[in-house]
Amino acid sequence: MTFADEAGAALDRDVVVRWPAALPEPSATLDLARPSEDRAIADSTYGLLTIVPPTGRLHDRTLPRDLILLLDTSGSMSGDPLRMAKMVVLDIIDSLSEADTLEIIEFSNEPRRWRRGPVAGSADARADAGAWIRALEAGGATEMVGGVRAALAPRREGARRQVIIVTDGLIGFERQVIADIRDRLPRGCRVHTVGIGSAANRSLTAAVARAGCGGEIIVSLDDDARAAAARLVARTAKPIVVDFEVTGGALIKAVGPHADLAAGAPVLICVRLKPQGGELIARGTTRNGPWEQRLTVPAWSHGEGSESVVTLFGRELVEDLELDAATGKRVERSIEQVGLDFQIATRLTSWVAVCEEPGVDPREPLRTVRIPQEVPYGMSVEGLGLRGAVLPDATLRAMHRSFPSTQWSMVESPIAPQCSLDFDASCLDFDEPPRQQASAPTRVMRGRIASHCKGRLIVLIDPAELFYWSAAYASVEPLDGSPQVVRIDEKHTTREGAYRPGQEIRLVLLGVDIPKDQIRAIRVMCNEEPLRIEL
Repeated sequence: MTFADEAGAALDRDVVVRWPAALPEPSATLDLARPSEDRAIADSTYGLLTIVPPTGRLHDRTLPRDLILLLDTSGSMSGDPLRMAKMVVLDIIDSLSEADTLEIIEFSNEPRRWRRGPVAGSADARADAGAWIRALEAGGATEMVGGVRAALAPRREGARRQVIIVTDGLIGFERQVIADIRDRLPRGCRVHTVGIGSAANRSLTAAVARAGCGGEIIVSLDDDARAAAARLVARTAKPIVVDFEVTGGALIKAVGPHADLAAGAPVLICVRLKPQGGELIARGTTRNGPWEQRLTVPAWSHGEGSESVVTLFGRELVEDLELDAATGKRVERSIEQVGLDFQIATRLTSWVAVCEEPGVDPREPLRTVRIPQEVPYGMSVEGLGLRGAVLPDATLRAMHRSFPSTQWSMVESPIAPQCSLDFDASCLDFDEPPRQQASAPTRVMRGRIASHCKGRLIVLIDPAELFYWSAAYASVEPLDGSPQVVRIDEKHTTREGAYRPGQEIRLVLLGVDIPKDQIRAIRVMCNEEPLRIEL
């Protein structure tokens, strides 16, 4: 499989793979695997239970819906993302009937409602809601918590409450949103997510759908909005099998999303099974009554089957534990143990490579390279808040006429890398630098603090021109008070020599007890001349 021609492809979007499934009725299949004998989890067989929806028009009857649409209108949604989101939402609104009710909440800095409460899905209401949606504009931050809490309030009996969150997922407080859904989800309610754009935050959209027993749909900016809306309508108005349950004599544990079976949305459930086999039963409810499928699980030997089935069970188990963590449960040790047992990366386990031989001479100058990153397809740097909006030339000319003496410019602020080094400065002797002659000119350069930990201060200097570096003495100048004399760590400071722009000079100072945010500048004697490094 290839994704590009000889010219390559822009790495600015996800890869989406779709495949058809044509079956007359819901069907279940089971893939099995068992780890080798040397694994800590070798005492069980693991399986992936896949329940595939049928095709055709066997289940076209709809259920009354209390539909609540939450639409993200924050700054990151500006442009094509909001345009696509509106198209999806408008098609969903058009699917409503008189038996349905509709609520709409848009959220950016704060949630804002279309109407105070639910409204019947009449033609007039649909038209008014559509006009309100079309008039929305993107801007501001993303405050999703209030909108989610409002959407989960209980409503009428006899209708399925369906919450649809349409967002790119670029928010803070992800755990708070997930915890609210997990804790406040009413019985019979489903929360679905629509991830908009080429780089939707699936850490939010997938977890919210999982906590809300709903579905996650990712809609790229080049996708068919009507097709995406049709999938949501199938999930919300025409579910095929709901309220799944997996039982049977072979079952030890089942993990995975508790979503409904709908057109285009198979259900995947990971199971841990007894190695001697037995029976596995999948049950659910359809409009025509109970649905059930029984599967015979054979005895399984060590090392048989695809290792990916075992790994997938571990990953799904971690996802369930992470939902527990979002609600305040202490599950860190459990997540760590699952990561070790199943040999997978989690937020508490990772692969670590250790090299005992130094690979970089700390006395060599550093070369900083800015690696450009693709802006996600369809997004703008202004909408993401990475820089201010670029003003048109006509606007700049008008500003210049109004303020002819003002210089307009844009300044980029680099982000200093963070690191942590242990150091004990208790045994050091500090030499008093020689007094500088009052008439000696002081050279000024710019620098930035890379690290300040346990008395060890690392400053990076990028010379603006060819510069000869030879530091002998140093002191730290605070915002208030007298300079503090410190010692230069010669083993880790850039060695003496001539350096040009682009070659960062590293100055490592020992015994610095001034807080990082209180340091104004560093003074050094460099090549027998005073040098002031402004931070």
